[in-house]
Amino acid sequence: MVSTVIKFCLGICYRLYSKEQYEEMESRNVPEILFTNLDEAVLHMIAAGVTDPAEFDFVEKPNSSVLMHSKALLRHDF
Repeated sequence: MVSTVIKFCLGICYRLYSKEQYEEMESRNVPEILFTNLDEAVLHMIAAGVTDPAEFDFVEKPNSSVLMHSKALLRHDF
C-alpha cells in the first residue's frame, strides 16, 4: 500500500505508534524469504536447473526443512 502512495502522489505518512514503540522495533526488517511459503520459488529454481535448492547460495538462507518440504511437495502424487 505504501508503494502505491509513492507511485501516484506525494503525501504525508502518519505513523500510528509512539516513539517508545518505534525504538523497541527491530532495527531491520526480517527478509521475506524467512517467513514466506517457498513452494513456488522452489518450483522455479528446479525449472531453472537448480538440482538442490538447499545448497543454493541465498543472500539470507531459509530453513533447510522449509526447502525440503517444498521439494517433497513437488514430488507428491495427488
